[in-house]
Amino acid sequence: MKTYAWRGVDAAGRPARGRREGLSEAQVRDALLAEQVTPTAITASAQAFAPARTGMSINAAQGAAFTADLARFLRSGLSLGQTLHIVETTSEVPVLARLAAHVRGELMAGRPLSAGLSAIPGQTGRYLQALAKAGEATGRLTEILAGGAAALKASAATRTRLLTMIIYPLFVMAMAAAAILLFAFAVLPALEPAFAGVGQLPAATRAVMAGGRILRTAAPILGLASLILALALTLSRAARDAAIRLLHRLMLTRAGFGVLPDTVFGGLAQRLSIAVGAGVPLATAFRVSVEAIGVEPVRLALEAQEPRLREGTKLSEVFRAIPFAPPMLVGLTRVGESASDLARVLGEAGDALSARAQEKTERFLSILTPAIVLLIGVVVGGIVLVVFQGLMSISDMVEL
Repeated sequence: MKTYAWRGVDAAGRPARGRREGLSEAQVRDALLAEQVTPTAITASAQAFAPARTGMSINAAQGAAFTADLARFLRSGLSLGQTLHIVETTSEVPVLARLAAHVRGELMAGRPLSAGLSAIPGQTGRYLQALAKAGEATGRLTEILAGGAAALKASAATRTRLLTMIIYPLFVMAMAAAAILLFAFAVLPALEPAFAGVGQLPAATRAVMAGGRILRTAAPILGLASLILALALTLSRAARDAAIRLLHRLMLTRAGFGVLPDTVFGGLAQRLSIAVGAGVPLATAFRVSVEAIGVEPVRLALEAQEPRLREGTKLSEVFRAIPFAPPMLVGLTRVGESASDLARVLGEAGDALSARAQEKTERFLSILTPAIVLLIGVVVGGIVLVVFQGLMSISDMVEL
């Protein structure tokens, strides 16, 4: 992906300019033309594209609430400007009130809704921009926003449920670490003087005592390294992005049990279903739906297939060319194309993939928790047993 600086004229004849990521100058030109912007100059930019930090970061639940409010008031016959003013003055969430005020200011300056929503960073922001672009391209903004709100609400509910489920395993792991550190820093040092005069300790006891010494030596170094890593991830956006990319690549392998591909392509299928069902041309729906994907390897692979789709290649063939695409999605998309009911089948495929991803995650967590408890029991119990073996050896020497 390269960054291109462009200048042009919008649909109202006003001069416009900006920067956009794309695979080539031709792709950027096609994207601008699809948004009814006539480019007059497109040049490669050396400066990497990065969304401005505007303090308007929102999560999926807040995005769902904001989008649902827009759809509700637009459906009642109010203009977009009136709708944003109502949201600005009635929202109980400060960031949504600021966002509504910002977007309304952009509208008053003659910019489209999608330009105003570009102030939202992250995956939620990309999704809202994609919805707005699809609505602007078709004139069916209300229906598309309503569908997008439902998808965001479902995503937020799933994320909340999974975070709730993972709390217990994390708590158990923290308690296990605390127990092991307690043995290493308090119990084992207190026993070392007693074991010092013993000529022949059991091999397991010697190993545990040596492990305790190693852990006491390494703990400060590991703690400092963990602190530096935490600060780097907190303060450096580049470090966070690198860590996320590494995690995404790991989750796209077999080690991820297929959860990430099912989640990503399930969301993509749902967005395509909403856009195609609202009358958005398939190529445009594909482009704006792919823009919302936060997993870089998947997004780049899909963007590389966009020219093929514009040339008339079937969507199922496009999906089949992506190594990460679930076979279920490829098959169902082919069925939807054969039945001329692509929007409905894509919606069903998205629901099925999202449900499968959630089921896999819940199954993994349900197995992980008892596995952690069992491992902790074995480790802590083994340490206690080995220490008692050492104490018994001392007792035997005293009796002799």
